[in-house]
Amino acid sequence: MKSKHMLHNFFGKISLVGLIIGFSASEQIFAAENNSETLTHIWSEGNGRVAVRIEVPISTRYPEGAPIVVEASTWFVDQVEFHRRNDTRKIGAVTVSYIWPGRKDYHRDIASDGVFDHGGPFSLLAFRDVIQFAAGMRPDIDGHYMQDLLNFSVLYENLGIFASSHAGVVATNMLAHHGSYLPGVKYLIGRENPTRDEMYPLELGHFDDQDRPVHNPFFNESHYSTTEVIVDYSTVGWYQVHPDSTGRPYFAEKEPLPEHILHPEICPKMWGKRYYSRAITRALLENGALTLDQWPEDLATPAETEAAWPFRICIHNYPAFLVEAPDLKVMLVFSQDDHVQTAPTKPHIHQAWDGFHKTANLWTRMNPDRAYLKSINPDYGSGFPDNPANQEPLDWINIRDWGFPAEMGTRQDVWLASCAEMADRIKANDWSNNLDSVFFPTLVGTTDTNVYKRNETPKDCILFPNHPNPFNPTTYLNYQLNRSSFVILSIYNIRGVKIATLVNAYQMPGSYRLRFHRDGLPSGVYFYELRTDRSIQREKMLIAK
Repeated sequence: MKSKHMLHNFFGKISLVGLIIGFSASEQIFAAENNSETLTHIWSEGNGRVAVRIEVPISTRYPEGAPIVVEASTWFVDQVEFHRRNDTRKIGAVTVSYIWPGRKDYHRDIASDGVFDHGGPFSLLAFRDVIQFAAGMRPDIDGHYMQDLLNFSVLYENLGIFASSHAGVVATNMLAHHGSYLPGVKYLIGRENPTRDEMYPLELGHFDDQDRPVHNPFFNESHYSTTEVIVDYSTVGWYQVHPDSTGRPYFAEKEPLPEHILHPEICPKMWGKRYYSRAITRALLENGALTLDQWPEDLATPAETEAAWPFRICIHNYPAFLVEAPDLKVMLVFSQDDHVQTAPTKPHIHQAWDGFHKTANLWTRMNPDRAYLKSINPDYGSGFPDNPANQEPLDWINIRDWGFPAEMGTRQDVWLASCAEMADRIKANDWSNNLDSVFFPTLVGTTDTNVYKRNETPKDCILFPNHPNPFNPTTYLNYQLNRSSFVILSIYNIRGVKIATLVNAYQMPGSYRLRFHRDGLPSGVYFYELRTDRSIQREKMLIAK
């Protein structure tokens, strides 16, 4: 852990702004070779302190600052540390993650208060409050807004959610319950999210240990429903090799093995028990496969599944978006072969599409524009989809053609392209069905180093702290060029809106000094940015009352 003194050294010489604004007592900075993160706590209704992590990019996506991506965290597995699957720092975005109430990241020795309810109402409140912090709507427990903890501009008006797998359910449910409290959330990207409880334990089919699909023949894929899945549970039994082994449901007794047995390991675990769907759990009791007297201790009962699942599926929540988030934009991301679901017609994608687009009337696209994928890798050509927004296949048996090839490394590229496209569409306010080209290059740098470490001076120029700081009404900005370059020196407010451009010219090597007058600007935090041909540097300044 870095001490508060080390934190100041990490940012270089402490400016008067830093002395006035201060730093969160709970804030920690980790400066590793491939990572730089800020940790703090926010206060959450009904929970207490919730741990939040802010990861910064090597350079911001736009000259005026960085968009924000909040990643929904996994909630029914044993993982307790900060959860992030998509490193959106690579597209120049600030990445925000969190710890669920009642969980602790032991590696970082930081925890969230409260009791973990596995994606229940208190989890939704915590997620809502984390997003309010990320959107600049609430401070951390020490009174600091996210912008105060960073030394570059964040664009509160360009914020989205990325949710992978079952985390998409909690993201959908949170917006359905609390979207009206989160006007700053502009988009949701859901990657292969389930919609119903039958999908969590892979009751419709699974992949075997050689990644071959094992379809459930008792799932009627030809009869689609927007709210249900049609499965014949009349032959469901309980498969258990010997009394000490872990049992699991099967379909149709057959020698030497049942016709279809559920996956031996993948099953949601909540409150110390395995939770299969309500339907298959009822069938175990109704078919006489198990009795309540002999019910396994680690298996949720029919009553427990009936109580738990309605709050942890999203199929019934899409109508709420008409009121809670009527302007939300949605991207559904999926591969040709899903990471866990095997059904060829992809009912989880189909139901999400119908829910978001047809029921909630939201702008919805399936997978990112091919232009954004080619921006990452020019070889991502015709084998990758280019599905226009607000359109679906004529026959969902062909939905596989709308997915991207799930080859090594492509998943992460598609996730990044999705976030880059949605952030750029927000900035450009362009919601056309298809794009001919990218608005900005998808990748803006790597995370091997961090240009925001002020003690690492760029070789081509040096931007010095303004003096005096705080100031009223005048301060001086100084910088040094070590080589000729085109130079842009701009002033931004705390929301990333450009206030003024002081320099926009080609300059020779040398030292430069400019006078800046507040000219009626209100008191508060501002940023000045120096852009050259080779680098971007920013500093914070404060207009005092």
